[in-house]
Amino acid sequence: MKLLELFDQAYPFQWTRQDEDHWEAHFNMEDGSRVNLTLMSSDQEKYGNDWWVEFNRGNMSKGKSETANISGEGDAYKMFATVGVMLKSFVDQQKPNELFFTAEEDSRQKLYARLIPRLAKFLGMKLTSRVTSAYVLKRIK
Repeated sequence: MKLLELFDQAYPFQWTRQDEDHWEAHFNMEDGSRVNLTLMSSDQEKYGNDWWVEFNRGNMSKGKSETANISGEGDAYKMFATVGVMLKSFVDQQKPNELFFTAEEDSRQKLYARLIPRLAKFLGMKLTSRVTSAYVLKRIK
């Protein structure tokens, strides 16, 4: 799958919070689950315009938000593509210096290892650090 094709597969999403140091958005998947994206700024005076990225998937079809790991079931690529498009919207508006990601679950680590380099190019950033479960993307100046 080519880079641009991956990010053309996105679900519609909605920003629900756009504060100076905290942004949130969500989208609903075909199986009824909701994916939430949260971006939190580090101490801007100390670290500059650096942001932590976190997203999780909750099962809204059961009437409650249960955190669900990326299991390989369903459409993990379309979910990641949507997160990528959401991040592109954020990067275009906020112009962060760095984005930090972590992946604790094995399935998420494998997905990130394959897709974070593509995401970095899509966002106009470069992957500057990759440890087993953590990634840093830096804005290309």
